[in-house]
Amino acid sequence: MMKVLKELLKDWVVLLYIIIAVASAAYVIYALTSTHVVVESSKVIPNGSVVYGIEYPNGQICKVNQPQDFYKCITNNTTLTILTNNGPILVLSNETKYLYETKVIQQGIIKLGIDLAGGTRVILKPTQNISLQELQLAANVIEMRLNSYGLKSIDIRVAQDMEGHGYIIIDLPSSEENLIQIIKKQGKFEAKIGNVTVFTGRDIKAVHTFPPEGGVFNCERLSDKWVCKFAFTVYISQEAAKRFAQATKNLSVVLKNGEAYLSKPLTLYIDNKKMDQLLISADLKGKVVDRAEVSGPGYGLTERQAANNALKKMKELATILSYGSLPTTFKVVRIEKIPPTIGEVILSSVILAGFIAFFAVWGLVYLVYRRFKPAFLIVINMLVEIIVTVAIGILLGQTFDLPALAGILIAIGTGVDDQIIAIEEVLQGKKDLKVRKKIWKVLFIVVSSFLVMLFAMFPLLFAGLGLLRGFAIMTIIGAFIGAFLTRPAFVKMAEKLL
Repeated sequence: MMKVLKELLKDWVVLLYIIIAVASAAYVIYALTSTHVVVESSKVIPNGSVVYGIEYPNGQICKVNQPQDFYKCITNNTTLTILTNNGPILVLSNETKYLYETKVIQQGIIKLGIDLAGGTRVILKPTQNISLQELQLAANVIEMRLNSYGLKSIDIRVAQDMEGHGYIIIDLPSSEENLIQIIKKQGKFEAKIGNVTVFTGRDIKAVHTFPPEGGVFNCERLSDKWVCKFAFTVYISQEAAKRFAQATKNLSVVLKNGEAYLSKPLTLYIDNKKMDQLLISADLKGKVVDRAEVSGPGYGLTERQAANNALKKMKELATILSYGSLPTTFKVVRIEKIPPTIGEVILSSVILAGFIAFFAVWGLVYLVYRRFKPAFLIVINMLVEIIVTVAIGILLGQTFDLPALAGILIAIGTGVDDQIIAIEEVLQGKKDLKVRKKIWKVLFIVVSSFLVMLFAMFPLLFAGLGLLRGFAIMTIIGAFIGAFLTRPAFVKMAEKLL
């Protein structure tokens, strides 16, 4: 037996099989155990922040490893410092009540689809007829806007129905439903002096929202609420700067509060709605100016809330200006909400079904051959195929939803057929003393099976509004791993061990 094992380890196919299997298992274990606590919704901590711990005034740190740790670490009527990936966040003693209202979740490297982890699926349809290229451009703009909010568990794709109508499908965490109204906006930006458009969203070269060119400042109390002002700097193209000079050269100069300004302001519009009006200093008359400052207020019941609202408004406006406008507006044609409790039941059922399938295959193969080795080899190879396929899916950032899990099982299921054929051919070849010829026949069947699977799955990448994309991708990955790694190695092991 030891001699056979040494011969197998000298075979580069088997050696590569073992190395990849061990590395994949280690990576999957790392992905399963590497989790952190993430803020899903809060009035005092930015959504999406990773919380590492809570620091008390005496310098003691309470570590947060699980969602329940976050609430255990909160102390009433005490100024606390929340340690996050965005830096320390100070929460005043009169704001600790908002920490109890904060929703945190456990999040790991593995991305689960909304049918397993819960969430909201939004299907958008353009209000005008646009080409597939324009639809993809719109999806890219929406994706960049969402990425600017730090969203991780997001899946966005373009799809068409049988009649050729285009859609954008977005999977969002349930806590981010407020972004639906933002992402479907056209975001058409214009800056006008009077009725003259001096620059649009296409003329914007950069948006600076950090100090000293941007930020939130000047918070004041107004009777029963607070107001904070935000401001950021927009840099425009040279052509737009020249249009600014042309539009201002004939304006008159007026005095306001002792300061000299031009007679017409610079007015900013988004989707034809007035967003801001900026007075133009008299010394800019007829000059080529390549920047403008955009400002506005944010309101709240507390200073912290007002500052967060101002920051949020600044980010929304800056995001639209930074990533351009959509080719048209979009309407929501369907919203699907899936609670996480249903996902937990589904995931448990899939795992249970997987275990039952393993034992069923092992038992059936053992009953047929009345030998331990064939059943053992098939089950081990099935396990390796699943581990390697899942590891590659995680590495590629694939979202594991129910169709994706079904794709893995389909790929592994076809592998069982190939392995049974391999066992039959190897055993027959040993009887006929034509093992090598039989092995080449098996490998031909394996590769042919992969090519058939590939061509069968390719249309599903785009069918069904893209909802079956995970199924197709994971099936292709599983079939590829089987055809070019696990099943050739299985044939080698079957040749030596059976």
